Amino acid sequence: MITDIVSTTGMLLAFVVILFLAWQASRYLGKNASYGKKGGRMQILEQLKVGNDQYVILLKLDETQYLLGTSQTGIQVLERLKEENDHE
Repeated sequence: MITDIVSTTGMLLAFVVILFLAWQASRYLGKNASYGKKGGRMQILEQLKVGNDQYVILLKLDETQYLLGTSQTGIQVLERLKEENDHE
């Protein structure tokens, strides 16, 4: 009887430790994620959380920057920012 309680407690403790380590790993990987490979045409320069599942993202595609708004309903281009050497 006592060995069953010790065994169950040990398994529960191991499960809690595994969940805690998985949570810590996901936080670490989320903060240190690379948002674009170097040398690619598209890069996320910055992102700012403005609400629950809502972000403002500064994206660079080739030589043009775009300000995007994202939410659960989709993505919208808020502004197309021209580079200084862009004469359009």
